[in-house]
Amino acid sequence: MEIASIAPDLVEQLVIVCSRDTPFPSFAAAADGLDAGDPIDTDSAVHRWFRPAEIAARPAFVDDIAAQLMGADRRSWATALRGIAAFTATSNITVPAIVIAAEYDSVGTPRVMREMAQRLPVAKFSVIPDASHMSLFLDPICFATAIDADST
Repeated sequence: MEIASIAPDLVEQLVIVCSRDTPFPSFAAAADGLDAGDPIDTDSAVHRWFRPAEIAARPAFVDDIAAQLMGADRRSWATALRGIAAFTATSNITVPAIVIAAEYDSVGTPRVMREMAQRLPVAKFSVIPDASHMSLFLDPICFATAIDADST
């Protein structure tokens, strides 16, 4: 979104998935906790990112995500969280966009993403039902179909 905002000639079309273009201030507190050495709560992240049935099935991908969180560079992670906490990006975007929300995403909620799509000059918006933030990676065919359907 940032590149499309500052250099639209470099971007033909955006696909924005489970994101937001408005600040999410509570991530600043999470960043402070990482910097302070607080324990990483992988269970909370996994439950925010995946549906209960996906977690119960414990596919290797869910376990890999939890392991990656435990090994993540805390400083880089905190920097990224602070960026999301204050991020705004769509005011200068002029390129067409496909905006896809996951029904149960708790940060890039369908409402937030619909409003983002409405702020963009050319955007197609859709919601993937019964999905959470990272569910889309567990069903790449569904994800690709959502992008394809919105591209036409």
